[in-house]
Amino acid sequence: MIQQNPPPRAPDVAPADTARHLGSVKMYQLAEERAAAMEAQGQDPLSPAETRRILHEFRVQQIQLEVQNEELRQAQAELDVMRARYFDLYDLAPVGYCTVSEEGLILEANLTAATLLGLTRPQLVRQPVTRFILREDEDIYDRHHRQLWATRHPQTCELRMLHQNGAPLWAHLEATIAEDSDGVAVCRVVLNDITERRQAEKLLCESEAKYRAIFENMAAACCLDEVIYRQGRPVDYRLLDINPAFARITGIPRSRAVGALASVLYGTGEAPFLDVYSKVAETGVPASFEAYFAPLQKHLFVTVGCPEPGRFSTVFSDVTEAKRVQDALHDSEARFRLLVESSPDAVFVQTEGRFAYLNEAAVHLFGAVTADDLLGQPVTERCHPDYRGMVGQRIRQLNEQKSSLPRAELVYLRLDGTPVPVEVSAGPMRFQGSDGALVFARNIAVRKQNEAKLTEQLHELQRWYDITLGREGRIMELKREVNELLTGVGRAPRYLSVVGELAGSEP
Repeated sequence: MIQQNPPPRAPDVAPADTARHLGSVKMYQLAEERAAAMEAQGQDPLSPAETRRILHEFRVQQIQLEVQNEELRQAQAELDVMRARYFDLYDLAPVGYCTVSEEGLILEANLTAATLLGLTRPQLVRQPVTRFILREDEDIYDRHHRQLWATRHPQTCELRMLHQNGAPLWAHLEATIAEDSDGVAVCRVVLNDITERRQAEKLLCESEAKYRAIFENMAAACCLDEVIYRQGRPVDYRLLDINPAFARITGIPRSRAVGALASVLYGTGEAPFLDVYSKVAETGVPASFEAYFAPLQKHLFVTVGCPEPGRFSTVFSDVTEAKRVQDALHDSEARFRLLVESSPDAVFVQTEGRFAYLNEAAVHLFGAVTADDLLGQPVTERCHPDYRGMVGQRIRQLNEQKSSLPRAELVYLRLDGTPVPVEVSAGPMRFQGSDGALVFARNIAVRKQNEAKLTEQLHELQRWYDITLGREGRIMELKREVNELLTGVGRAPRYLSVVGELAGSEP
C-alpha cells in the first residue's frame, strides 16, 4: 500500500498567478483521489497512459480556470468604471440627490445636496429633513411627504430651505418611492436650486404689475391686436386687449372690443389703417401718424409698435381739441401776418439781437431792397451810435426778463448811413423756437420836422410877447412916476388908471 502523504500547503500567490495556483491545487486533488481509489482496488497507482490522460485533463481544466479568471478581472475592471461613472452621475450631478426614510431622516445624500445646504455629507446623514426647511414652509413639506407615502406616486413641490449660514433658498423637490438593497422602502428626493428662477419670476411679476398699472392708468388709449391673414394676405385684425382709456376715448366698452374684428367693431367694412398696422406687425419697425377717424368723428394721433411677429400695439390720443386750437392758431397767425405785412409801420423780429424777420415797411425804413439784406445782421448796427447802448440794454431786457418795454424815441441808420428818427415799442415773443422780441418802429421824421417848425413859431411868439409885455410895463411905470410928481406938488394925479395901483402900493 502506498503511504498517503499529507497534502502540501497551498503556496502564497500573487493575484496575477491565481489561475495557475488554482489549477495546480485542482490537479493535486484529482491525482490524490485517483491514487486512493487504485490503492483501494489493489492496482498500481498509474500507468504511463493513464498518467498522460490525467495530465491532459488537468491542463485543460487549468486553462479553463485561467480564462474564467481573466473574465473575472475584466468584469472587475468594468465594475470599477461603472462605480466611477456612478460617482460622477450621483455625487457630481448638477442637482442634489437624497435618500430619506419614511420617518423623514436623511439616509444618504450626494455632494451637490450637501453643498447646496452648506454642509458635508456626514453632517446631513441621520438628520431630519425639516431641520433644513424654513419654518413657514414646513407644512408644505409635511403635506408633500404624507401624500407621497399615502399614494406611492411621485410628488413635487417648491419650498424654501435654509443654508447653513441661515440664508433662505428656493428648492424644487421631486420625490419617488423605491427600495434599498435590503428591500426596505425609502424615498428618493431630487433637489433643484431654483432661487434664481424664483427671483426672476418675482422681478417679472413686479415688472408686469408695474406695466399693467401704467397700462390701466395711462391717459392715452392702448390696444393689443393680432393681424388676420387669408391666403398669406392681411385682411383684418382682432383686438386682444384694451385699457380703460380706450373705452373712454372710443366709447366702446371692453366687453364689445376684446375679441372683436376691427372691420366689424368700427363698422367700416374694412379694417382701419390695416396697411400701416400689418406692415409694422411684419417688419417690427414702429410707426406714428395723425388722422381723422370718421367712425369716432375725432382726430387721433397714433403710435404703432410690434411686441411680437404678427401682432401690433397701438397707443393713440384724442387730439381733436388740440387740432381745433391748432387750426385756430394757424388762422390767427395768418391774420396777424396779414396785418403785419400790410402795416404802414415798420415791424421786425429780433432773436439773439439779430434781425429774424422784417415786413415791407421795415425793409423800406432801413433802405434795403429785400429782407435778405438785413436778416441775420445785428440790430444795433442799424442804430445811431448815440443810441446803441440804450438799444442793447432794451434787447437784453426783452430777451432775458421777458418784459414789454415802453415807447422810446431813437435814431436808426439806413443802409446808406442816413439817420431816421423813429418811435419804437417792443414786446417779448418766441419766433421759430428762439426767444426774441416783436418791434414796432414808426418813422417820425415828418413829425420831428413839424415839431421843429412849431417850436420855432412858439419861440417867435414868445419873443413878441416879451417885447409887447415889456413896452406896456414901461408905460405904466412912466404914468406912476407922473402921478407921483403931481401928488408931490399938491396937484391931482393925471392918470387915474394907475391911482389904485399907487394907493395899493403905499404902506
